[in-house]
Amino acid sequence: MTGFATEAVRQAAEAAGAAGFLTKPVTLSSLYDMLVGTFAGGGKARSALPQAAAPNLTGIRVLLVEDNAVNQQIAVE
Repeated sequence: MTGFATEAVRQAAEAAGAAGFLTKPVTLSSLYDMLVGTFAGGGKARSALPQAAAPNLTGIRVLLVEDNAVNQQIAVE
């Protein structure tokens, strides 16, 4: 994730092996779209999927690195 969303940064992340890429500010919709696109087929995801059609993300593990104590607490909750 970066606040400096340039194509060069995205390409560098992909070259380093990153499976997903987010830009700030992260919204629930952009996070959902990235997770679905990464773990459920790699296609372009749509955040307006009906609940019954939403992929099962049970057991998926996501590494979140956060240096701000308040944001750490929000992420845990």
